[in-house]
Amino acid sequence: MLKELEIKEMTAPINLKKECELEVPNYLIQNLDIDNYVIHRELIKGEMRYYRSGEVFKYKGKRYLACISNARTEESAEFAVKSYWQAFKKFNNRTVG
Repeated sequence: MLKELEIKEMTAPINLKKECELEVPNYLIQNLDIDNYVIHRELIKGEMRYYRSGEVFKYKGKRYLACISNARTEESAEFAVKSYWQAFKKFNNRTVG
């Protein structure tokens, strides 16, 4: 079980969720050590069937991938999450526009 003090929840910006046709995921940043931050992505409805139980965990009633990336600092982990959201925005702009 994850300790809440080690977790930072990152919720996708509301405006991004409104403008994207795709469902934009939320993320968790977990501090495991001084220079080890793990990024977890929330699973979207119906996505669980693609993963084994060992690849997924539950946090506050939601399911997350155990690890999609690592970063050395919290700031770089946050930057990575924001870049994932930016990729959703760019992809949406290409498919809609």
